[in-house]
Amino acid sequence: MNQPSDRTLKQSEIAKLAGVSRAAVTQWVKRHRDFPRADGNGRFPFRDVMIWLGSRRVHGSIRDTHDHAGTSYADRVHRALGPATTGAATPAAPSR
Repeated sequence: MNQPSDRTLKQSEIAKLAGVSRAAVTQWVKRHRDFPRADGNGRFPFRDVMIWLGSRRVHGSIRDTHDHAGTSYADRVHRALGPATTGAATPAAPSR
């Protein structure tokens, strides 16, 4: 499996991981000039997509039971893939 730094995603994969419809991702691509550009095969760089998704908060009207007020779409991807897959550190247990 590719490392997160060189992994690429199709629009449908972005949609599934971010918990949105494929149409939503299509709109992001069309409407947001800063959305990462696809390569010649229509695939998007994982790292660039994660940075972009991290700057976008999930709107209150579409939050699910796992989302809180500050949840980003990147948070949803991390939750879907798990920390080992995305390269994120496992959160430490809270100290008492």
